[in-house]
Amino acid sequence: TLDVYLLHQTDNSNLPRYTAGARLKGAAAGVDYTVELPFQTGEETATTDISAWALAVKAGYTLPTAMKLRVGGEFDMGSGDDDATDNENGTWTDLYPTNHAHFGYADVTGANSWANLTAWSVNGTLDLNEKTKLYAAYWNYTKTEVVSGAEDAVGSEIDVTATYKYNNAVTAEVGVSRFFVGDATAVDGDDQDWAYLMLTANF
Repeated sequence: TLDVYLLHQTDNSNLPRYTAGARLKGAAAGVDYTVELPFQTGEETATTDISAWALAVKAGYTLPTAMKLRVGGEFDMGSGDDDATDNENGTWTDLYPTNHAHFGYADVTGANSWANLTAWSVNGTLDLNEKTKLYAAYWNYTKTEVVSGAEDAVGSEIDVTATYKYNNAVTAEVGVSRFFVGDATAVDGDDQDWAYLMLTANF
């Protein structure tokens, strides 16, 4: 499946931002994959142009077993800007993001956006039975661009979730995450823990 798109935005000053991209998704011989590459152009201010890009690549292999073990990997990169004097903004801007599950569940500021971020992940999904599914992932985050002498290590994260499908209408999910703070993270202090319990009912 190939998706192509063009989005046009204007701000309160009627300055335009254009985002054009393509997404390719498919599967073959047990391997599923998704590749997306968008670009941004337009005007940030009356004197500053926009020239940004992003990349997302996901792939996984599902073993032909009863538990359907899927082992996957992901690489994401959004452009940054280490030169504030060239009248060009090279940092990717998220449009209408729902990044909570795309860059780890802990949703830590600086590690939850495509903007000036390079992230990679290894993950696995296992169907224990017809009702119960387990998921685990490791994420690593760095800044794509930094000014000279600045740190680029945002941090890393481990996520574990379990989903139980009671029936076609009711699903329960529980998850825990541990975020290991890097030298360049916007979060002060020690490593962080996150946990949640969610019940979904469809009518």
